[in-house]
Amino acid sequence: MPISDDMKPSVDAFWSWYAVEEMDIEVQERMVYSAHYRFAGSEDGVARHRGKKIILDWKTSAGIYPEMALQLAAYWEADGEMTGEWADEAWVIRFPKKEGDEPFEAKQLANIEGSWQTFYAALELWRGLKITQFV
Repeated sequence: MPISDDMKPSVDAFWSWYAVEEMDIEVQERMVYSAHYRFAGSEDGVARHRGKKIILDWKTSAGIYPEMALQLAAYWEADGEMTGEWADEAWVIRFPKKEGDEPFEAKQLANIEGSWQTFYAALELWRGLKITQFV
């Protein structure tokens, strides 16, 4: 399948990252959900590397930001709930949008469970604000 010119920098960066990490990507673009916590999302990938299960999230943003850790932790929780196997690691990998940008940037989530707790607190706050009304 031909790659459009506007996607070429991101695709090339993906292959550069993949050549460095050599992960065995088992799942791509899977809808995950938590029946227990009542949320859903779409994880970009699940890989195996050196005996570890890793949740992957692709980004084409200008940087890697703290709130991305919350999204990644939510995927970690939902994937674990669905499969019965919680991942050992979770990574955000940022790919460039245009030629001349950095080839890729990969960051492992330092504290998955802490990020999960923060995501869950934010989710409950959001739900509480949705039902809060004045009369």
